[in-house]
Order: sequence, then structure tokens, then C-alpha cells
Amino acid sequence: MQRQLLLVILVLIGISGCTNLTVSVREAETGDAQPAMFETGFHREEIEGGIRITPLEGAPSLHWIDAETLSFSYQRGAESKRVLVSPLHDRVQIIDEETLTLPDGMRRISPNKTVTVTYYKSGRDSLINLQTGEKRKLDLPSFPGSNAFDSWAPDGTLFLVQSTRSDKVPGFYFVNPVGETVGNFHQPGYFSHWARWSPNSQYVAFLSVPLDLRYPHPEGWTEQPLAPQIGIMKRQSGEGARYISFDGAVVFGPALWGPTSDQLAITCGDLLQSPDDQTQHGYTTVRNSRICVVDTTTGRVSKPYQGDLTDTIVIPESWSPDGKALLIRSYKDRDIHQTYTVLALDSGQVTPLQGEAFWVDPEHLVVLHSAGQALALVDREGRTIKQLAGGDSISDLSVSPDGAYLAFILTAKRDTPEALANSDLIVLRMTP
Repeated sequence: MQRQLLLVILVLIGISGCTNLTVSVREAETGDAQPAMFETGFHREEIEGGIRITPLEGAPSLHWIDAETLSFSYQRGAESKRVLVSPLHDRVQIIDEETLTLPDGMRRISPNKTVTVTYYKSGRDSLINLQTGEKRKLDLPSFPGSNAFDSWAPDGTLFLVQSTRSDKVPGFYFVNPVGETVGNFHQPGYFSHWARWSPNSQYVAFLSVPLDLRYPHPEGWTEQPLAPQIGIMKRQSGEGARYISFDGAVVFGPALWGPTSDQLAITCGDLLQSPDDQTQHGYTTVRNSRICVVDTTTGRVSKPYQGDLTDTIVIPESWSPDGKALLIRSYKDRDIHQTYTVLALDSGQVTPLQGEAFWVDPEHLVVLHSAGQALALVDREGRTIKQLAGGDSISDLSVSPDGAYLAFILTAKRDTPEALANSDLIVLRMTP
């Protein structure tokens, strides 16, 4: 097979045509040239409510770049490739060739898919224009793990760069899409980190920690997501920055914005210093954890949910699209077993779910249960509406940001332990 950049075009429900996927090289910058066509060897099959793409080898990983674009990897023999796929349009722009070998976690692609920031083990590297190939080094503080802290504003106009405690700006730098630093923010005497953009791109919520306060952690380079207060600032200027504390409790984990950009959910709890066999200093976590919801217009804090046990940590996983309910993930400290619960904020009703879950619309979720062998559509009360898949191994469950599409990898059971597993990419339409 020729080593070309390939573009897989998904033709979804309601559109008839060929039974095989069509592929093309990336369009010329002008968009006028007709691309050459190549055969991938993929087979496209219409199934109820969507399509199946087969066969995939290796360990495909799925990631929605935005509501219209799915990124996935595939393998052909010794060759691995990564492409961007749109379930809505005939063509999408493929990512730059140099970044194809990087996993999704080591790239930050802008929402309009024109720019990407790349990372390596040592930290942040370059900003690359995906249309022209122009590369620009980002001469800003960087560290191993920078990719976990940097982020694009949802409107794609600014890129937030996490700084370090020792930098002159122990907070954030803001970079425009051409790589120019256009602003910065820090709170004197404090280290600002774990930033999250509001959905309307107007605000940034972050954890605020005194510069001389560190929370021990076994992995020394990681800044623990713990703080005595959170901050909320307006864009890159810091105008109107306000700080909210929680009656002596600490917050744990980055804040989770509600869909209307006027609420935040975050875990609150009592600070707990725990021993650790691997370090001399132990590590810090929280106990008596509860969900705190912040009204960002008034600063009022409510506590609508608390874990059942003192050693259970509850995390706000996601808001329902209408902002009236929260999906909550619970686990015991250092326990891999996790449970999922729906909390209705108006009534306080709590509904346990039978596995990992994702919102599809305000009233429905998809739930993966039975050790990854059954996938169902349920309502907010946990009642099964429809079985979506089952019998085989289901992994890499991923819902598009608008809930319109559900993608996952379906791997057939092997006849013998030595047999190679065959994997398919399934994309289902979840909304009319």
C-alpha cells in the first residue's frame, strides 16, 4: 500500500452508495485540485442505526475532536495511521503528517482543526499550522505532563498554557492561533493551575494554591488537583477575577463547567494525609467527599450530594445537556472499581447506574456494563430503553460532544487463546 496520507470518509445513515469506504489524500490548500483516490481495504456495512467499519487491527483509540470530527487510529500490518473522520461531511482535513505518530494525548488540536500544539516526553514542543505546515516553537514554561494542563478555548481563539511555580508568572499564558503570546495571568502569592474554560469561552476556572503549599504525591512531577479555593477569571486579562473558598474544606480535581457557563461542579472534602509504601512523605487525598455546585454569578455554594462512606471519593463526571442533572463517578481511594450515579439537582433524586455511562441528551444516557459486554440506552431513572450491542467485547466508548453519535470498538470473542481478535469500528446515530 502506498504510504500516503489517507482520509476516511464516513457516509452515515440515510445516504446510500458504495459498500466500501472512500479514501483520498489531503486536499490542496486552495481546495480546487481533485484529490487522487486510493483503496484502503476497509469494508463498510450498513447496520441498524449506523455503520460498521471492518477490519481494524492493533488497539484503535477513539477521540472526538468536536461534534463533527472523530479521530481514530488503525493498523495495517506494521503500519499505524491516525485519521480524522467526519460523520457529517464528505471530507475533513487530515492532521499533519508529522503528528500522525503522536497519540491524542500528545496533541492539542484547535476546535476549527487548523492548528495543533505538539508535546513530547519533556513537555510542550511546537504550534503547527495544519494548512500550511508552518511550525513555531512555543518559548514558554514547560514540563513533563504539560499536555494535561494546556487547553484551547472552545471558540479556538486562545490557547491556555500552564506555567510553573518557579516562573515569573506562576499561572497561565495565553497564545493566539499563530503562536503569539497575547496575555498572562497570576494571583500574587498563589499558584494557579488545573484551568478549565467555560463553554462560552469567556471565563476560566482554576485551582488556587499558596506558592509555598504543596500536597505530597507519589508521582513527584504531578501537581495534585487539590486547593483551598478556586478562582474564576475573565479571558486572558484576569478582569473580574474572584475567589471562592469552601468553609475550610479543600477542593479536589478540576472544576466542571455547566452547559450555560454559570455553574461549576467540583469535589469538596476534608484533607487527608495518607501513608504510602513507595515514598517517605505519603500522599494527600480527601475524605468525607461531597459534590459542591457553585453559582458563578453570585458565588453561592450548595452541596447536593455526599458519598456513602468516608473513604469514598465522589467526582462530578459530566453535566446533563440541560444543566439539571449530574453524572457522578464514585470510587474508594486507590480502588479501581468505580460506580456511576445520576443526581437530579432540582429534586435531589439519586439513581445508580449499572456501569460506565455517558450523556446522550437531557433524558438519556448510554451505559456499558456486564464487564464490557453489553451496551444499552437508558433514561435518567436507569430504565433500559434499548439494547445497543452485546455479546462481544466493547471498548473505547465515545460519545460526540453534542450527543448525536456514539462510537466504539467491537472486538469479537476469540475461538482460541492464540487466535487474533478482530475489531470493528461502530458509529451509531443517537438522535434523529
